[in-house]
Amino acid sequence: MKQLIRNLLLVSVAFILVFVFLVLGIIFQQERSRTNLAGHGGENKLALADQYAKAGRILDRQGIILASSEHGQRRYAEDPLLASALVQTIGDYSHNIANTIEERYQAELTGSNRGFFKQLVFDLKGQGLKGSDLRLSLDADLCRKAAELLEPYRASMVVLNYQTGEILCLVNTPLVAPDQVIHWQNIEEGSLFNKALLGQYTPGSTFKLITDAAWISSDQFQPDYQVQCKGREPLLGPGSVLENRQDAGHGLLDRSQALALSCNHYFGQLALNVGAMQLFKTAENFAFNAPLSLDKLSVMPSQLKISPQLDDYTLSWLAIGQPIEGQKLTVSPLHLAMISGAIAQGGQMMEPHLLAEVLNPGSSRGELTQPRTAYIVGTRSSMELLAQDMIYAVQHGMAQGAQVSGQVVGGKTGTAEHAGQVGDNQSNSLFTGFLQNPECPLAISLVVENQWVDVSAIAGQILAYALDKQA
Repeated sequence: MKQLIRNLLLVSVAFILVFVFLVLGIIFQQERSRTNLAGHGGENKLALADQYAKAGRILDRQGIILASSEHGQRRYAEDPLLASALVQTIGDYSHNIANTIEERYQAELTGSNRGFFKQLVFDLKGQGLKGSDLRLSLDADLCRKAAELLEPYRASMVVLNYQTGEILCLVNTPLVAPDQVIHWQNIEEGSLFNKALLGQYTPGSTFKLITDAAWISSDQFQPDYQVQCKGREPLLGPGSVLENRQDAGHGLLDRSQALALSCNHYFGQLALNVGAMQLFKTAENFAFNAPLSLDKLSVMPSQLKISPQLDDYTLSWLAIGQPIEGQKLTVSPLHLAMISGAIAQGGQMMEPHLLAEVLNPGSSRGELTQPRTAYIVGTRSSMELLAQDMIYAVQHGMAQGAQVSGQVVGGKTGTAEHAGQVGDNQSNSLFTGFLQNPECPLAISLVVENQWVDVSAIAGQILAYALDKQA
């Protein structure tokens, strides 16, 4: 009997200890959640600093540290240029920049998203206060190279693997250092805005890829269709599209020649052939007016809004990516890269992602992000024709700067006019293209604001650098 009583006492004490431990754990978790919410709302920067004191690391695809916590301080990439190049994407622990990895993955980085029993396991291992590491698909070297090339401009670049959707490079300028953001000092206008994800740019002649796709997929398609370029003479008379780069015009052009020379007359005529609804439908097939996402980060959808009474004059301008008369046409750099990737991939537009895996404390591997198809933009046969047009444009046309020795590159340049801040006309320079290499299948987009730049040459340098790294 005494032994039974003793055993019952021992069980009771053990039960009480476990109960107390569970209660303390719940209180601890609730306090972490409360602090997390306060900091997330921008109400308690000291709380955020305390949370991130033991937050997990953010790593690039090779394990290069992009953010880490040491001695109670949150630090960013050791290379100042790299840290500045990625600040709009990685973010800052103070959350002065929204829509970043630091902000959107705060719970994972600080470990505040764990369930009670999972947290209990980490507590028993002595790792309860440590957050999880995040490994991204970004290539730090490629991002740094992009920052070097773009630093003189106000620009945005995206490079992705069009077979997997992995984002390898996502860089915006002007550059700003993480410390400047945290202490809110010397912030240049526009330096905190992630143009690659949230930018709404007029696509200019890059939209001719959509017009070309509409023609190729239409019932009226003729592979050898030709148009006589009229130069500065408007296609339909005053108010319609014209070719302002050639007084005498390009002459008689077929489809590949027209894309290579970016002939406005040719693509204006194609839109008249297929009609507004076919052009609109094709744009929507390419994910205009459709939701886009990048893991937990927000992406601004590209838009095409046209009036039901769209006349041929207005349609001719829309076909070359320059909307007038109240029509709306915008694209983000991320979507622009996805478009070229889908063409190179035979019509399969992959869902983009930055997060490769989440690594819990003490774990060597996490759950890998799997490739997923976002949209099917067209048939394989039609995309092969479009890809060949883009390859011809790099070999013989205005995108020749994108050539990479010994490689097959396709691309399309664009210039888009828009109203400046003081009412004057400004022009952005755009490029979208792909590297057709099974070992290095890359799609790229580039936008440089308010000036003409040979963006195809910058794209060519980045693609060549990525290939050298692959070798």
